[in-house]
Amino acid sequence: MKVCFLLSGLNRGGLEHLALDVLSTSKQKNLDVMCIYRKSNGVLQKEFENTGVPLKYLKLKKRKIINYFRELKKILIQENITIVHAHLPLDALYASIALRKTKIKVVLSVHGYDNESKLYRVINSLALRMVSKNIFVSNTVKKYYEKKYNLNPSKNTVVYNGVNLEKISTNHFKNIRDELNLANDSIIIGMVANFYCTGRDHMTLCRAMKKILQTRSNVFLIFIGKKSDKNPEFYDTCYTYCSNNKLLENVHFLGSRSDVLEILPSFNFFAFSSNHDTFGIAIIEAMLKKVPTIINDLEVFKEITHNGEHSILFNSKDENDFSKKLINAIEQPINETQINAAYEWAINLFSIDTHITNLKKVYQSLSESI
Repeated sequence: MKVCFLLSGLNRGGLEHLALDVLSTSKQKNLDVMCIYRKSNGVLQKEFENTGVPLKYLKLKKRKIINYFRELKKILIQENITIVHAHLPLDALYASIALRKTKIKVVLSVHGYDNESKLYRVINSLALRMVSKNIFVSNTVKKYYEKKYNLNPSKNTVVYNGVNLEKISTNHFKNIRDELNLANDSIIIGMVANFYCTGRDHMTLCRAMKKILQTRSNVFLIFIGKKSDKNPEFYDTCYTYCSNNKLLENVHFLGSRSDVLEILPSFNFFAFSSNHDTFGIAIIEAMLKKVPTIINDLEVFKEITHNGEHSILFNSKDENDFSKKLINAIEQPINETQINAAYEWAINLFSIDTHITNLKKVYQSLSESI
């Protein structure tokens, strides 16, 4: 059994990093895999090359889509590919068309929700029906797509995203208190999420800080995340609110950071507030760094924390409930047994090893049906 990962490009993003982690550990997991991509000059090009996995660039030229189909089919047959694993609906559709008269199976990983574009929904619908298997990153997302697109449940499965434990286990540590000149007894809440879209809800935490600081002056909120060039209002709204309410001494906007995993252990709490989400990889990373998490009660967040057993859940969009839950956690600290239980839960369900093991089960079931 040989698998081909089909990617749009090699730029920095959640699905690309996941694919990179799979390819990097594929040899140890006895997964025979190669990768084909159609957009050049990705910033992760060197990292993908360093995996040692065969990597091929197949350019998709405008008005020459038929040539792309022919060349893709030719390469996959020559490489004796059994399974093509696409990570975007468009790539899954292309592969399904190119391979329609072959025995090669196509699977699609669905990493996010659909958007309002009519064309995107058409592509999505076709891809979801044409592939042999749909892999969803959570049961929450699976239920959404099955209902919206009236999908046959037997064709769908869930494989949770995986975190590379080698990256998590870095011994480097940076105490953010030193960088920000904060006292050792300060309570730090950290949220890691770009200010890019309506999906993230930084504002609830900003409003909560106004209430928390009325009684707890030693609490500090740190936002790590880039300001969007296209939609700067997501950042500006939060910053302006904090400025107008004189919160900036206790709320810090650090922008994009490459050392998040080194900073995480200095957080007293990892907070995450979202309007909608498909998984929550940052939450899992915090659990793996043994940082207590306080997150809003989205169904998917309940799912990845065992219905809140391994996290503190607060009511979505409710700054009063967040404030109450946080202050209670400060006064009655989460014990080491609870923190270790969350760590073990994350290790067992969301490691890259578990992810690859579950992928191989999907691949094997399809290859046996050929």
